[in-house]
Amino acid sequence: MHALDKVEYVEAAPVAQRAWLARQPILDRHGATYAHELLFRSGPTNRAIFSDGSQAAAQTIMTAFTEMDLGEVVGRGKAFFNVTREVLLSPAIEALPKHRVVLEVLETVRIDDALIARMKELRDGGFHLAIDDFGLRDELWALVDLADVVKVDLLPLDDAQLEETTRRLKSTGVKLLAEKVETREQHERVRELGYDYFQGYFFQVPEMLSAQKLPQARLETMQLMAKVQREDTPLSELERLISADAALSYRLLRLLASAAYARAHKVDSVHRAIVMLGRQKLSQWVTLLALAGLDDQPPALLATAMLRARMCELLGEQIGRHDPATFYSAGLFSLLDVMMGRPMKELLASMPISRELEAALLKRKGTVGATLRAVADYEQGEWRSIDLVRLPPEDFADAYFAAVRWSAQVMGELGLI
Repeated sequence: MHALDKVEYVEAAPVAQRAWLARQPILDRHGATYAHELLFRSGPTNRAIFSDGSQAAAQTIMTAFTEMDLGEVVGRGKAFFNVTREVLLSPAIEALPKHRVVLEVLETVRIDDALIARMKELRDGGFHLAIDDFGLRDELWALVDLADVVKVDLLPLDDAQLEETTRRLKSTGVKLLAEKVETREQHERVRELGYDYFQGYFFQVPEMLSAQKLPQARLETMQLMAKVQREDTPLSELERLISADAALSYRLLRLLASAAYARAHKVDSVHRAIVMLGRQKLSQWVTLLALAGLDDQPPALLATAMLRARMCELLGEQIGRHDPATFYSAGLFSLLDVMMGRPMKELLASMPISRELEAALLKRKGTVGATLRAVADYEQGEWRSIDLVRLPPEDFADAYFAAVRWSAQVMGELGLI
C-alpha cells in the first residue's frame, strides 16, 4: 500500500469546496499493490451518486490530475479509470499520460465498429485498456482481444461458470483480474485458477480522498502556465490558448504597445506578439499576465512577486549565468502557493519545470535558490544570506531599485496600480 493514507490539503474547507474520489488497491499474486482503481465520489459519504456516467468519469479523471497529485494518490503504480463510450471516443482522452493510466471500459458500453476501431487506435497508440465487470454478457467477448486486462466480476458467476470463463479468457493471453473478491475462499480459488491481479473488499474497501477545489480561474491559470512552460508546446497551440482568453490577449498587446516595450512597428495580433517576443519572453510575460488576471489577488502580492522576479533575473545576469530566465521564474513563482491557496509542492507537480527551479522553490537550494533566498531577505531588510550569492552589496542595491522601477511601470501599464 502506498504510504499516503489520505489527501487532505485544507481541513476546514466546506464540503462544497472540496473534490472527492475513492481509491481501491489492485494487488498482484505476491500481495503487492500493482495499481489503484480511482472511483467517482460526489461527497464524503463514500457513495457514487450521479445521473450522467460520462460526466462522472470525466470528473474523476479531472480530480485526479488537477485537484490532486496523481503521484501522491497512486504512487508509482497505474491508475484505473472507468470510461464510458462518450469519454473513450473523445479526443481529450489522448491528453492523459498513457504510461500512468489504464482505461477501464464499462461493461454497459454499446459495442459497434466505431468503439472497436477507437479501442484499437488507443491500444496502438500505447494506451492500456481493461474491460470492467466481465461476466455473463456475451457481447463483451468482442473486446477481449483489444484489452490488456479483463476484470472478471465474481458475483454473478457460480463456480462452473467462473472456471469456464477463466479457461476461455486464459486461452487469449489476456491478463486476468478478479474483482469483488470478498472472502479468503474466493481469493484462494481465483489464485488457484491462475488470476494475475485481485481487487475487492477482502483486501480493502474503497478509501475516501479529498482535496480543496482549485477555483476555476486558478485552475485555468495553472493549466495555461503549464502549457507555456513546456518547451514542446507548439507556438500555434500557444497562440490559440492566448487568443481564446480575451482579457489575456488584450493585456499582452497593451503591454507591448506601452513604453515598457516600445517598438517601431505596431503589434496588433497575438501572432505578431509571439514572433516578436520569442518563446522564452512569451512564457515569462504570459505567466505574469495570467497571475495578474486573478480577480481577487491583492495587487501588493503580485507586485512583490514581480519585484522578486526581476531582481532575481538581474542578479542571475550579474552572476554570469546563461539562463537568467530561470532566476526570473524562481522569483515570480516564489509566492505561487500564497496566490493559489495550495501547497507549493502540489502546484509544481503539475508544471514541467527543471529540477533546479523546483529545488530553488521548495528548498532554496542551488545558485537559483540561494539568490531567491537573498532577494526575499533583502526586501525585508535582512542581509545575512547575501553572502551566499557572492556579489557585492551595491549589485543588490542596483538590482533592487531597478526591479522596483520595472515592476511599478508594468503594474501601471496593466492598470493594476
